[in-house]
Amino acid sequence: MAKILELLKFLPALIAAIMALVKTFEVPGNGEAKKSAVLIIVGLIFDTLGTLGIVLPIAKEKVLEFINKAIDAIVAFLNVVKTFTHGETVNPT
Repeated sequence: MAKILELLKFLPALIAAIMALVKTFEVPGNGEAKKSAVLIIVGLIFDTLGTLGIVLPIAKEKVLEFINKAIDAIVAFLNVVKTFTHGETVNPT
């Protein structure tokens, strides 16, 4: 339980960082390639922390699974509020 509470403290900063990465990679088209780039960067950050002796109390696969879902939710939200524009209507669900 303590590990979960510890991770929850970092959740707002993590979501803000994911949103910043999503916006950084935003150019029209190639959504899956952009998502892949964000996931690769997050994976590299996770690996780098490990080489520096900073071990997170969660498996890399779980982090990437969360990031993957968070990207989908953030992109859907940004589509709804029309931050991202498309040539056709995008269903955020």
